[in-house]
Amino acid sequence: MGSTSATSTTSSPSSAARGGGGGGAHVLLLPCPGAQGHTNPLLEFGRRLAYHGLRPTLVTSRYVLSTTPPPGEPFRVAAISDGFNNGGMAACPDLDEYWRQLEAVGSETLAELIDLDESVFLLLNNRLLFFTKVKICPYSRFFTE
Repeated sequence: MGSTSATSTTSSPSSAARGGGGGGAHVLLLPCPGAQGHTNPLLEFGRRLAYHGLRPTLVTSRYVLSTTPPPGEPFRVAAISDGFNNGGMAACPDLDEYWRQLEAVGSETLAELIDLDESVFLLLNNRLLFFTKVKICPYSRFFTE
């Protein structure tokens, strides 16, 4: 298990010119870590939000972020820890333990991320509802099934 602090990176400011990244609300998009079938629909929805002036940030585990390319414009990217920063879900032989670690460690690092901008809105995969207990902030569930 690695460090537990949240990290954030931003894309270039040119997204504001296309309607994404302007002064609109900041939306944190949280798909299931490493689940491409959950990430792609959320990214598509994030592009639509950006078109309407909101500022989407893809939040994923450090391991996923280190092994896949960032989505590019109009997204900012932020990483949280799932407790298995060097191997992700594959580094944990017990899936139930992975989800427990993601809830414990991920909640901690997500709280740090929310503290950076308390005006955020969470849009998260239905499997990640435990993150709604992290901080008091508005949220909505995103179903990909």
